[in-house]
Amino acid sequence: MWCAWLMQTPLFVRVLTDSGHTALTTGLHASDAFTVRRCQMLLASARGDTAPHIAHALSCRDQTVRNAIHAFNRSGLDALTAGSSRPHRITPAFDAAAAAPLRALLHRSPRELGTPTSLWTLDLLAEVSVSEDIIPVRVRAGDPCGLGTRLWGRGVVESGGTTGAGELDTQGR
Repeated sequence: MWCAWLMQTPLFVRVLTDSGHTALTTGLHASDAFTVRRCQMLLASARGDTAPHIAHALSCRDQTVRNAIHAFNRSGLDALTAGSSRPHRITPAFDAAAAAPLRALLHRSPRELGTPTSLWTLDLLAEVSVSEDIIPVRVRAGDPCGLGTRLWGRGVVESGGTTGAGELDTQGR
């Protein structure tokens, strides 16, 4: 039995110009590891090596090599620079009305709520938010660490300052 994907033609970079080959060769000595790896992949492809062979030689996945070849064929030498890893869309976990009770909670001492510490941690904030019914049901199903990351990343946590190890001092110290 044969599979159609086994019969696909190998993927290679487009024909390199002299200036393109020079730029890739120069890129092998770049200070950025991303650029060096991309140059290694693209030059190997230009020599006629297939994506699985290049991936094995560079200890990476063959999809990584195919991504590099597609990027180079699409955008040329711009593919030697790493793009942003930031998501295209960011969805806030809470709207302003839902974030207000969290802010109010952070202005209280955790000891008022029966915890043995006076410092807020992300895990403690998530635990107390759930027990006090502050977090909406759609977020409650997620993991508490993810909640904390989204809270910090969206600028929801505003009171006090960090005291190290992700702890928030309610007194602003």
